[in-house]
Amino acid sequence: MQKQRKKKPTRAPVPRVRTGCLTCKIRHKKCDEARPSCILCTSTGRKCDGYQIVPDRRTRPFRKYRMVPTSQTQVSQHSLSDPMDLIYTSSFLVNPNEAILTPRERHYLDYFRLNTSFQFSAYFGMDFWHRIVPQTSQVEPALQHASIAMGALHWNFAENKSGNDPIDNSFPLQQCNRAISCLHHTLAIESRSHTETALVTCILFVSFAFFQGDISAAKNLLQGGLKVLRDWKELDISSHFESSTRRSLIQAFSHLRFHLRTFTDSEMHSKLNEWPADCWVESTGFSLSESIDSLDKAACLVFDIYALVTPGNNQIPSFPSKYQKLILRKLQTWATELKTSFESRANGISIKERTTMTVIQIWSEIIYIMVAVDKGPGEKCEMRYDLFQDHFQRAVNMSKLLLTSSSLRSLMPTFSIGTGIIPPLFFCAFRCRDWVVRRDALLMLRGWQCQEGIWKTPATVFILERLIEIESEGLSPQDIVPESARIESMHVDISPIGQKVRIWYRRNRHCGNQRWESEFASFSY
Repeated sequence: MQKQRKKKPTRAPVPRVRTGCLTCKIRHKKCDEARPSCILCTSTGRKCDGYQIVPDRRTRPFRKYRMVPTSQTQVSQHSLSDPMDLIYTSSFLVNPNEAILTPRERHYLDYFRLNTSFQFSAYFGMDFWHRIVPQTSQVEPALQHASIAMGALHWNFAENKSGNDPIDNSFPLQQCNRAISCLHHTLAIESRSHTETALVTCILFVSFAFFQGDISAAKNLLQGGLKVLRDWKELDISSHFESSTRRSLIQAFSHLRFHLRTFTDSEMHSKLNEWPADCWVESTGFSLSESIDSLDKAACLVFDIYALVTPGNNQIPSFPSKYQKLILRKLQTWATELKTSFESRANGISIKERTTMTVIQIWSEIIYIMVAVDKGPGEKCEMRYDLFQDHFQRAVNMSKLLLTSSSLRSLMPTFSIGTGIIPPLFFCAFRCRDWVVRRDALLMLRGWQCQEGIWKTPATVFILERLIEIESEGLSPQDIVPESARIESMHVDISPIGQKVRIWYRRNRHCGNQRWESEFASFSY
């Protein structure tokens, strides 16, 4: 009897995956489908060619789609510069919840999900911008239109990199109004999920106000959102509130509040302390004795200490010298603690983590100066800042590293909200009277077209150049700026219409200067 041949083992039949990036398809690799570029490509130094959305060949819509004649000439003349020409998905592939959106609205919604959300989460907030916002916007019209508004703002910024053309933000404003209208309908029915929708949408509204330069609206919206967040916590006694969604919302609100503090003057800072403080304290509440072993803990440390030293803080009007020394010591040691933690990991520190850590280190240097100067002994004069030139120089050098290293700069957002490096560079050029430090800070800001919420590099450079010109009038680069010439306080009003700015400033009061001076000016991007 002939020996029966052993049956060759075969792989279990599974449906073929039709998704994945074009590069992995060509290489016949299993794509992880990360957006906007898959990790399998980027980790091996390859260029990810992105994702192609095509109809499923097994469906009737594809057969109908194939029967539609398309000339090669029409395809070659297809312009990618017009948003209306970027509608590459056929209508039968649209999400049912997005069916009522116009092609233009769908384009900006996709742009927000594929580009804007990644810019916003470059340093922190991955869970909020990559999970909560996309999931909620799938079913909530209010969040859909708020996302469309943000995507349109980002698109306008990206298309106007030169800054020479006027930007028409009428469409984003229209979408923001539609989001408000939809939110009113949603909140007409009381529901826990609707409250969550309101909080998520509020964060986008505050971000929108920041990008529009409307500080008053941003402050009012943020105040209302924090109140809703506090009430939501008090009313919801279920365990669901102690969820990752809740933590992500609190973190997002704390980042927005941190951002507002980087711009507002002392009068507004005092109003910030009238807000419910529990959300802010709960979002960080970091102990100085706790070891820093993650970037999140490092960020919490920065947010907490910055809240303490912000002008107008009446929660802790003065802290003992011992507490000041603990803060300064922690600001000097946390980076070493974090590096030790990274070195203990098998895969070390990634480029993205290194970028985020450098940004936190820049802020740490600035906050160290603020703590040492604000709570230090002696007369409150501007000459005190001269003692911390090494810290100013380190902050500027680290900023230069981020902007000159191609690997680090590629991960830095150009359109973001929250923690960034424009405010630290502004602080260095404003408070440090060393000519070299000021020159380097201005050079970096001039060569980097970026918007971080309220902060825009062109306007920031213009204001700094004018302040330096006022302080150094009649002086040469070798001269030390005298105390009587130094500007102690300033406030800026930037007109949302046109490129006009009003600068309010006051020289050192201890030199007999009690009067506020102001001037109007026009600037060009």
